[in-house]
Amino acid sequence: MIKKIDQLLDWTQESWDQKAWFEETTNFILGFIKESLAEKSIENFPVDNSKLINKVDDYLESVSLQESKLFNDFKAALIFFRTKEYTFAEEYLTRATKTINKLNNNEVFLGIKFFCLAKIQMEKGDFRKSNEFFLKGFKIINNHLNFNEKTEYLIHWSYLFIESNNPKLAETILNLLANKLLPQINHAYSLLLYILFLHKRLYNRESAMSYANLLLSCPDEYLDNDEWYILHLFCGDFFAKDNENLEKSIYHLTMANNFLSRKWKVVVKQISLLQDVLKLSEYLQIRKTYEDKMLEIILENNLHNNHYLKSLKNAYEELQKVYSTLQEYSFTDGLTKLYNRRYLWEKISDFFVLAMKEKVPVSCLLIDFDDFKKVNDTYGHIEGDKVLKRSCKAIKSLFKKHKMIIRFGGEEILILLLKVNKSQAIKTAEKLRKTLEELEITTDNGDTIKVTVSIGISLLNKIDIVKPNLLDKMIMEADRSMYLAKSKGKNRVEFITDFGFLNSDF
Repeated sequence: MIKKIDQLLDWTQESWDQKAWFEETTNFILGFIKESLAEKSIENFPVDNSKLINKVDDYLESVSLQESKLFNDFKAALIFFRTKEYTFAEEYLTRATKTINKLNNNEVFLGIKFFCLAKIQMEKGDFRKSNEFFLKGFKIINNHLNFNEKTEYLIHWSYLFIESNNPKLAETILNLLANKLLPQINHAYSLLLYILFLHKRLYNRESAMSYANLLLSCPDEYLDNDEWYILHLFCGDFFAKDNENLEKSIYHLTMANNFLSRKWKVVVKQISLLQDVLKLSEYLQIRKTYEDKMLEIILENNLHNNHYLKSLKNAYEELQKVYSTLQEYSFTDGLTKLYNRRYLWEKISDFFVLAMKEKVPVSCLLIDFDDFKKVNDTYGHIEGDKVLKRSCKAIKSLFKKHKMIIRFGGEEILILLLKVNKSQAIKTAEKLRKTLEELEITTDNGDTIKVTVSIGISLLNKIDIVKPNLLDKMIMEADRSMYLAKSKGKNRVEFITDFGFLNSDF
């Protein structure tokens, strides 16, 4: 196994094809499942619903108070990771590396570190780096994981292929796990949830709902509050839009609100723990980031309490307002207030169908901030976040009537436009580029930060049929154009006139 992982890691040192690399990685995972997990007797493994990341907590509880203080950076990183503040999580994991390297038998710490970094890079849209970290983590930690923990690791790994527009690869992993493990183990519920995500990604909402029905019967403790929130939100959306069952829709939105309230309590608890592991100056600075997060959750919870929701059974218009607000919370990126990839997956089918019916072109703009790492390295992540927020606010102001403005990755913004031809797309992209180039952002210390972006464009003159991989191909073509802009000196717009597969397939 280690030899195979090393071979896969060697790909990162060479000129390589990401799709081929992901396919080889998938083959490795499938082989591991067949040869290792499938040979074991499931009944011999105790039910253990604790998360993989809790292995570190168990270790830290066993050390002395004096030793425990050495791990403050690592503790802080895990708190940031659990509350999805991934920028801080990555920074503090890096800071904790020196301490981890000094430990004897440090495999568990290193393995969990790489696991967290893999999830963080996935969230940022750096799928190459994410897969590299998943490989490194599994190589180190595999021998220290029990059956349930290995299963959880592989389930999270499979989600990388959904996020990176390779859903068929994820499908092979999840289907094999389902065939071998369901329904004997408790992590079957996490597995079912990820299969649900897969079917949503493939625009198969009926199949996704069948898995949702299986999940609704599981004990509360087998999914976390975020997972329950997403599940009930999907069910509420399904019954409102696909099934037109108002009563069930209200019920699931009510349940989504319940788990939103529980999430608030968990975040409050985690924030209080930061006081014990951070210096006061650091804590006060980071606390500002959490204040917006907490305010959003509190407002949502107060606005949509259970009594209010239950009173809406005969008021469909009011229900739609509640539903829209809940959807906005689920579909909005917390930092930039732009829509996230979840919104993109949910709405893209309707978007393409509309373009097909009206016989209008679709333009795709992929925007990437130039040398943004220098901003973070020079001014810190808090100022870097401020730059992103201000820049995205400026982007949003240019597209007031458009909803398909997506924070696609860490510093990548995706914009889809209807009824915009080639010349209009280039003109629009140039206007956006100049607007951001002229933007001046002042730091708390009085410094002025200026940013530039590279923009790649792809275009479909018309859509004859909506296929599941249509968006993937448009993004890949825009990505090619964007990297051409980078190679020509950055701060420019590029449109590759050779459409390649878009013309041949569509």
